[in-house]
Amino acid sequence: MSAAVDVSVMLRSGCYLLSRDGVVVYVGQSKCPLARIAAHRSLARRRVPRWLPIRGVIFDSVSVIPCHPDRIDAMEQALIEFYRPVNNHTHNPEPMLVPVPCLKPVFYPPKPPNPFRARL
Repeated sequence: MSAAVDVSVMLRSGCYLLSRDGVVVYVGQSKCPLARIAAHRSLARRRVPRWLPIRGVIFDSVSVIPCHPDRIDAMEQALIEFYRPVNNHTHNPEPMLVPVPCLKPVFYPPKPPNPFRARL
């Protein structure tokens, strides 16, 4: 089982960072991040009504930070304020793109919209 990866941290409460191409695109919290991340993945593949509280997010990497439930709100808010992910709207007045492994904010210009992508 040398190729096995321990993902038991995804079964405890904590904050999770969803990244795409090395850039954090969403920060969330959950009592069971594994189920919540699966919901984001499945909703990203279909159109979701605006009134639903969960959004689909396209991502290719996941990081989980275990956290005690008493401190999870403060941790999530701090991570959102630091990374400013484009898919978070709470605690995030001005989204920007920041690489996951960085220790200080790095600014990237926004990507131009793709004129060939169908708008939903």
